[in-house]
Amino acid sequence: MKTRTVFNESYLPMLRSCGLAEYEAVMAYSHGEPLVKPGLGRRERIRLELNDPYGRHQTVYLKRYGDCRSAKREWRGIHAVKAAGISTMNPIAVGTGPAGGFVMVSEVGGVALSRRMAELLSRFGNDAAAMTALAEGLGALAAKLHSSGLAHRDFYACHVFIDQSKSKNDPIDRASRQPTECNCSLGLNFQLSLIDLARVFRPRWRKWRWWAKDLGQLKFSMDRAWVDRYWPILQSAYATGRGAKLPGLLALVIDRRVKAMRRRQEREQVK
Repeated sequence: MKTRTVFNESYLPMLRSCGLAEYEAVMAYSHGEPLVKPGLGRRERIRLELNDPYGRHQTVYLKRYGDCRSAKREWRGIHAVKAAGISTMNPIAVGTGPAGGFVMVSEVGGVALSRRMAELLSRFGNDAAAMTALAEGLGALAAKLHSSGLAHRDFYACHVFIDQSKSKNDPIDRASRQPTECNCSLGLNFQLSLIDLARVFRPRWRKWRWWAKDLGQLKFSMDRAWVDRYWPILQSAYATGRGAKLPGLLALVIDRRVKAMRRRQEREQVK
């Protein structure tokens, strides 16, 4: 099998200086910090701390797959999400060959919303304007994704990053970012980004089934008290972003999915 690689030209000087401009070198690279979690299967995730020839530091992430199709699918997903106007990681490189495939991406600013939510509720929970802005931002993010015809399939709060500093952590390719930003009271200024795009796809049939699944995953993964108060605002912002009336049974389908996921979670906790 022939090797094929595609590189983002903006990053090539850095990759060449670090010896990572060839398929074989990337697949054999043994430095960096492995990021291990259950369910990875034949995938590897590695955090790399690199320096470019101009002395600029970059944190990048390398995913290596045992097959080529998965790498190509994630590469397409990243480009599709960026084309939808959603902030996400910058694609750096993709490669396929006899040892499998790889994808290399830039770091995304901020922290996973699932990790930051408790702090946000502690600091801004009594500020209805701030929490409304967060709900509207999440609704707008989901609407952008789905209006472009895409479904995420893992649309949990852990895959939505919130950057309260609004810093652009990528000094090479700032211009490519298209952030979802909000300014509101008590200093809750934020940008939302979407990550983990390995399963993003464009459904051809039963699209609302997949979009309802995305929304159900997000609702399930958010704080329950927050959901009880602010989910209607999120759904209203989603409807506005879609520019069309939502299916009448959408809320019911979402809630059924949430209940099913909670039951499954409860069963697993008993084991």
